[in-house]
Amino acid sequence: MNMTTRYSIQHEDKLLTCELKRSDRKTIEISVHPDKSIIVRAPRRISHKELDKVLQKKANWIIKKLHHCEKLAPRNMTKNYTEGEEHFYLGRQCRLKTISGNSNDVKFSEDRIVISCIDEPEPEKVKHLLEDWYWNKAEESFERYIEKWWSVFEKRGFSKPRLRIKKMKTRWGSLSTKGNLSLNVELIKAPEECIEYLVVHELCHLEHHNHGRDFYRLLEELLPDWKERRKQLKQSAL
Repeated sequence: MNMTTRYSIQHEDKLLTCELKRSDRKTIEISVHPDKSIIVRAPRRISHKELDKVLQKKANWIIKKLHHCEKLAPRNMTKNYTEGEEHFYLGRQCRLKTISGNSNDVKFSEDRIVISCIDEPEPEKVKHLLEDWYWNKAEESFERYIEKWWSVFEKRGFSKPRLRIKKMKTRWGSLSTKGNLSLNVELIKAPEECIEYLVVHELCHLEHHNHGRDFYRLLEELLPDWKERRKQLKQSAL
């Protein structure tokens, strides 16, 4: 059973507050998310003294990541779903074009997402159509990469996981013990190489259920440039 609490440290003149998740893992993992939330995953029995020591050591890195998220904040501003607004798709920054037409439809063309609405393209209708389009594209893309890599894991004797697409606040994906592979729909806004990395990352958890040395050895074997892809995904701030 995982335990989640709020945890803070004072670093110079800054108070850094994180969401601490304790579990049976052996290592400490720190991540800073686009919404500027700080997630710390740590062993269940780690002492406050040891945890403080690690967080103080990584404090400058955390602050640097928070500043990076602030610079990219305009991407995450509340959307109005109106003509000319910027939205992301497969890592591309696209302009929204809204038109009146004979059907409700969404099309992607170079650097534009064109949304056609019956009658007037009102923001709520545009939002609904765009979100549905993202979900459909996410399913197509995620399934394509699962199929691309599945033969590797099938040979290892695993059963194929069921894909679940969700909207998750702090995670890109997860693999449950019940065989469900959950991927964040927001991932469809990231570059394709990042999507592939996430799919392979989660499939590696079929064999290794934590982020230990064996897990990363397998990931490195299958995707030698995974570190660059992970870095690109973290910098996407979608």
